[in-house]
Amino acid sequence: MDVEIKIDPGLQKTRVIICTNALTAEITDLAERLSADHPSMITAISGDRIYLLDKKEIFRFYTEDQKTFVRCAQQTYRVKLRLYVLEEMLSGGSFVRISNSEIVNFSHVKNLDTSISGTISLRMTNGDKTYVSRRYVSKIKKYLGL
Repeated sequence: MDVEIKIDPGLQKTRVIICTNALTAEITDLAERLSADHPSMITAISGDRIYLLDKKEIFRFYTEDQKTFVRCAQQTYRVKLRLYVLEEMLSGGSFVRISNSEIVNFSHVKNLDTSISGTISLRMTNGDKTYVSRRYVSKIKKYLGL
């Protein structure tokens, strides 16, 4: 990969152009990282250790007893940010708020169960199960194009 940087004092905003012979997963990932206005890592705490979690590893954020937690494949961590701050940071991606106390990464949703009248049950790829509150059902249907 060749990288070229041109400095133009007349530009108001930084502009990045990617020239390629084919659109690959690497190019798509690069474009997403360049266009993101928010960090790709979330700081989390477990015991006396601080972890940097890539957003792709995160299954969901939820609150319990006025504390915010982040759930990954096998482990749960504590996060110091509030859900509304996380919602702003993660907007425009695969993270969607499903209740007043939870944000889910839809890239880790295995299936949806709509058999319960008025609500939706989500099964995550790690086996966790969570529910969309009735207030957010229409928002989820719109996100999924249903």
